[in-house]
Amino acid sequence: MKAIITLSAVATAALGFGIAQAQAPNPPGIKLDHYACYRLSPAKQFKQRKVKLADQFGKSVATVVREQFLCAPVEKNGGPISNKQDHLLCYVVTGGKNAGKNVAITNQFGKAVMAVGGTTQICVPTLKRVL
Repeated sequence: MKAIITLSAVATAALGFGIAQAQAPNPPGIKLDHYACYRLSPAKQFKQRKVKLADQFGKSVATVVREQFLCAPVEKNGGPISNKQDHLLCYVVTGGKNAGKNVAITNQFGKAVMAVGGTTQICVPTLKRVL
């Protein structure tokens, strides 16, 4: 199972910038949709389980604790959705690795250098049906 590490960003247009200037396409080579993530209130309690994770920051064992977000593909500023069926379900994890690295981030909101800390979530590809 591949772990998908999500970097979540919140853009606020109320800072005098008007509508976010982020209509530019994804960086070269990125073919993901944009996602809006929604808090969850599960109908029944999740059974915790341990998972082995390996990614570009190293290997670790983490405990998957509970569901936290359902992320759905979203149309942002009129941009298209490529894969309407692709969703992510994000779970809170404990005990994962502290990456302890700095990374250079490039996306349509700009460029930044960020410190990567410990694993907090794992997001898995998910099918969903609205009830």
